[in-house]
Amino acid sequence: MHTDVCLCLFLAVCSFSDWKTGKIPWYLTLSGLLWAAVKAGKGMLWGVGAGAICFPLFLFRMTGAADIKMIAVMVGILGPEKGSASVFAGLLLGAAWSLKKLLHQGILMERLSYFSAYVRRFLITGQWEPYYVPERDGRQAAIPFACCLFLGTVICMAWKNGRVW
Repeated sequence: MHTDVCLCLFLAVCSFSDWKTGKIPWYLTLSGLLWAAVKAGKGMLWGVGAGAICFPLFLFRMTGAADIKMIAVMVGILGPEKGSASVFAGLLLGAAWSLKKLLHQGILMERLSYFSAYVRRFLITGQWEPYYVPERDGRQAAIPFACCLFLGTVICMAWKNGRVW
């Protein structure tokens, strides 16, 4: 089966799981990482690098660990140029979706205030703590980010030389 199709299937399954449960099973992301390592070989080093660059997002709990592993698979399989474009497109989609959700729920100013206090607290104390804790913050501001990464990848795969294939 074509590599791009396999990648899309992997991302689609991760997205569906994230959409339905808010989580992506560890065995799913591990299988994706193993497949990408076998398929991409040394090219998977780009994926590991992308995962390392995005790892602080997980440390601050702004995204899940599975999202970071998905990013590693995407960049490992697609390569640094197309992979980082896909991640960037996913981040833009996630930002737009989050903004729409916060505006629709009328909690944008509350979340901006919370984020400002979070950054201030971090700069003053130098200690990091999770930004988002579902038990404390609820799920109202969360989005299934895997869906954004999947759609960003599909968009970038469809885009070639400034036009859609």
